[in-house]
Amino acid sequence: MYNLSDLNVGESGIIKSFNDDLIGSKLISMGLYPEKKATVIDTKHNKYAFFIVIGSLKIALLKHEAQSVNIQKI
Repeated sequence: MYNLSDLNVGESGIIKSFNDDLIGSKLISMGLYPEKKATVIDTKHNKYAFFIVIGSLKIALLKHEAQSVNIQKI
């Protein structure tokens, strides 16, 4: 199992679960559901911020938020 923060630009993964319930509920309210495909389209400041696409949704996550998302690499 990997974290979303382990992905490089252009890589994708299927969201499986969240490590932190508080961050998980925030991300679910933004549209990051388990079993959805997430693709990293850019990172900034040595992977401090991650820009991802999930379906038609484009969002930015801080590193600690991306580390709380467990994924399965595609």
